[in-house]
Amino acid sequence: APTMVLFKGKLVNGQRKVVAIYFQHNNLMLTPEDGNAWELAKYFVMQGASLRISLSAHANLHFPYDSINAISKSSLPKDSVLLRLLLPHLELSLELNYNVLNSKTSPIQNPHYLPYAALPSGPEGLMTLFLFGYYGMRNNPPVDKKGKPIENPSYPQFRLRLEPNEYHSDYGTFLMAYFRCIEKYVKAVIDHIPQDEFADIRLWANYVSHYVPGFPSGDEIFVRDEVGEFQFHTTFIDENLLAKAIANIIWDLSVGHAADHYDYSTINVNHMPFIIRVPPPDSKDIPPIDRKAMIKWIDIFRHRYEREMFFVARNVTLLKDIQYGFDKPGEEPLRKLNEKFLNELHETEKNLTVYNYIPLAQIARSIQY
Repeated sequence: APTMVLFKGKLVNGQRKVVAIYFQHNNLMLTPEDGNAWELAKYFVMQGASLRISLSAHANLHFPYDSINAISKSSLPKDSVLLRLLLPHLELSLELNYNVLNSKTSPIQNPHYLPYAALPSGPEGLMTLFLFGYYGMRNNPPVDKKGKPIENPSYPQFRLRLEPNEYHSDYGTFLMAYFRCIEKYVKAVIDHIPQDEFADIRLWANYVSHYVPGFPSGDEIFVRDEVGEFQFHTTFIDENLLAKAIANIIWDLSVGHAADHYDYSTINVNHMPFIIRVPPPDSKDIPPIDRKAMIKWIDIFRHRYEREMFFVARNVTLLKDIQYGFDKPGEEPLRKLNEKFLNELHETEKNLTVYNYIPLAQIARSIQY
């Protein structure tokens, strides 16, 4: 049952106080004073959060970047600096994402004859969450007084951001620490891209922007100078758009994705139920909760099995060991930047001011699971 939750107050130890839960299907508003109904409602909140995170929010770390992956490999020259910067972060993910969407044994198909089918619906329901994550969901009401569509803030349409979404939490602080480290490195590498590669990058960006909403086009990244040569378009912006976009790609495919998996896999399965076998509260006054009726042992078994199969990190190659193949003559500055980047990743982890949501030694360099 879909829920809406109202939080109040400042963030304290990474948490905010929940003061109300609303069930739209029966117009029921609950508060902590509602006893048993409130306790049951919290389970449905956590179920909704678990499914929303794993099937909508997390999906946007995977699939919108497939276009960038395929276009980069097919349109950029093999020895270009930009392609070599991207390639380590693109490995394995096209094959993996294809199978997630299309394999009959994919968890999104939830095949009940297999022991890891832990989700509460078949593919017709689960795929809808993928679509809502990318295309967004109509708001209620759908338009404002002037007839302009209102975006649903809980299910906005996907649009690539040049910086990660800002989360006002310790987790958000953790993610941004690594983004700033990656961004610094990418900016330095972009500064070393030869001008004779700009025309290819401009075409590449135009291709990508056609398929990825929010990605800057080549005409936004570059401008022709007085003699007709392409230069980075920095006259109306403070920073290099290409560097911002590439930093976002690398961060998403490495830290953003890996941290989401790692942290999610550490949560107690009883705190993130996929299946609840009792109906949601239909009034403020209900009998005491029978927790034994809420879930069966097979539900927990399947959930644990699915976690081990698909949520726990199974790393092949790591961000901390990455080498970008800057081996051409005259690329000594790029090799030094690569070495400096690896050192600064360790410094970033060492200097974290919040909980370390994933050890650097567990961060994959691409989407590998």
